Amino acid sequence: MYNLELYNNIRQWYYRGSLKSCNYSCSYCPFSKYKRCSAAELKKDEENLTNFVSALLKKTAADMKKCAVQIVPYGEALIHKYYWIALACLSKSPFIEAVGAQTNLSFDIDEMADIYINNGGIARKLKLWCSFHPQIVTAEQFALQCRKLSGYGIEYCAGAAGVPLNIGYIRQLRKKLPGSIYFFINKLDGLKRNYTADEKKAFIEIDEYFELELRHHKANINRCTDILFVEADSSIRRCNICKPLAADNNRPCIRKECSCYLSYCNQSLPELFFFNPYPSFRIPHYPEAVFLDIDGIIINRNSGNTVTDKTVQWLKRLSAHSRLYFITSLPYSHAMKKAGKAGKLFSGGVFANGEMCKIQNKPDKVFPLTSVLAGKKEGIDYICSQMGYNTGEIAVFGNSAQAAEYIIY
Repeated sequence: MYNLELYNNIRQWYYRGSLKSCNYSCSYCPFSKYKRCSAAELKKDEENLTNFVSALLKKTAADMKKCAVQIVPYGEALIHKYYWIALACLSKSPFIEAVGAQTNLSFDIDEMADIYINNGGIARKLKLWCSFHPQIVTAEQFALQCRKLSGYGIEYCAGAAGVPLNIGYIRQLRKKLPGSIYFFINKLDGLKRNYTADEKKAFIEIDEYFELELRHHKANINRCTDILFVEADSSIRRCNICKPLAADNNRPCIRKECSCYLSYCNQSLPELFFFNPYPSFRIPHYPEAVFLDIDGIIINRNSGNTVTDKTVQWLKRLSAHSRLYFITSLPYSHAMKKAGKAGKLFSGGVFANGEMCKIQNKPDKVFPLTSVLAGKKEGIDYICSQMGYNTGEIAVFGNSAQAAEYIIY
């Protein structure tokens, strides 16, 4: 039924079953208009899902390529046990690194986690996109469900639709969740007006990436060649908002914009660097330390010769998760002058191509340029050794490479 053989080197798989029902009736959600599925419809949905799992396991075993699978239903899928069994089966594949689904967390977590684990599911591979609906549940009820997920070692993000009237409830939930949990805000398409300045400010304070929801992301099919969206009827798309692909896998995208997160998250946006390699789950992984060049990264060709306010805000948000360090060919005094107000966000760095290393509250380390120890890489190694950072868990943004490139030593 599912002919996946035509498609190679797929990094991200999406699946949407025939299920079209939700146990919630939120006024702003299009899924609430669907009636509850009958027993026969659920049986058919289960058969489709089982066939998809079988086809995908066969495909990934043949390709031996690392990938991820996310279930994105029209409604709520995880109240049905067969979805948990399917996720467990997928997680056992050595080639599938992550499995997950969008959910409202309205199920018994202990019961469903037991089903997942008893069917061989690997907890560390499970990633849940958890949506809070304050018309139905309280912030405390939702936070309790989230704490239960953490107890099973299940990674998740939490968030809500950007309904202005719900800002107070959303703030309550944000305060009840650990700061390490990313909280997303989805733009409300049915608002029929622009957000006010105060509303934008409130949502950005909750979700540091909310501005991405308000941008116009130009569609580019060349950035989507490693993504497939599979429907229950076996039709295949590049994403949830484009037309089904032709039989020869050669249909261009006719959309002008990628208008929702599931589509634009695959555009290799620098802002979503820490969500890689599977940004669709909305779960960032911040390294202990981030090293950034000044020229070309902090100051780029579009910003003149100064650090923009937007860049300062991005660095400020990043510094809440990771220690920041410079890595530059500039001498220390020139670097700090050029960095301006962004400089205070950094804990030191590698300067003059490795001739000097500075670490906040530690003596400077100076290497003569003639020394074999002088160099940017050697400077990074020195800082990591002094601070106890794992060099396999740092990020380096150099001006000679793409701005979204992880460098592992």
